[in-house]
Amino acid sequence: MLLDRPEAKELCRVQTLLMKLKVTPQSDLQTLLDYWGGCGNADRVKPLLESVIRVREGAELNVSFFMPPVPRLNLYTYPNPASQAGQDCVFSAFNFFLDQPDNRFTDPEYANNVLQSDFEPVRGEKKFGDLLLLQQGDRAVHMCVYIAADIVYTKNGGHPCQPWILMKLGDLMVQYESDKPQQLRVFRKKPVSSPSGKT
Repeated sequence: MLLDRPEAKELCRVQTLLMKLKVTPQSDLQTLLDYWGGCGNADRVKPLLESVIRVREGAELNVSFFMPPVPRLNLYTYPNPASQAGQDCVFSAFNFFLDQPDNRFTDPEYANNVLQSDFEPVRGEKKFGDLLLLQQGDRAVHMCVYIAADIVYTKNGGHPCQPWILMKLGDLMVQYESDKPQQLRVFRKKPVSSPSGKT
């Protein structure tokens, strides 16, 4: 297959970022959990943070450790060219929250229904796991997921030569800039309610 050849991989290389979180004994555990435990990850990341915060010199953790399984495994990789799924930005953004990829997000109508039912628009400070939707009128131009410090998790197009990467939000906006008015909207996943009605 063409993409398996070394020269093809060289041509497909895309610039990205490495992002680490510095944790020290002086770090506030609850603050870290409130932020990085989003997306339903608090129970999973709490033991990690509790152990690292006891390290005398502190430690640096790759932010991928705080991501759910799908983005954690996809980050810095390319899609399998044999995959039948249209793994574009919308597919990648919605699958950020999952343990297993859901190919239904290749259907724009399904993705829009989930956005309306499971997410709510927010204003103010962005948080880990927020969906960022760049719109031009009623048309979706791009979708990505906010990580921290104006860095996003993104896949810039559905082509197999486009990997999942971390990117500065400012650079992303330049990449998708247009002479037509655009709007960046922020959506946050609604809390999951238990059968008793508690979250």
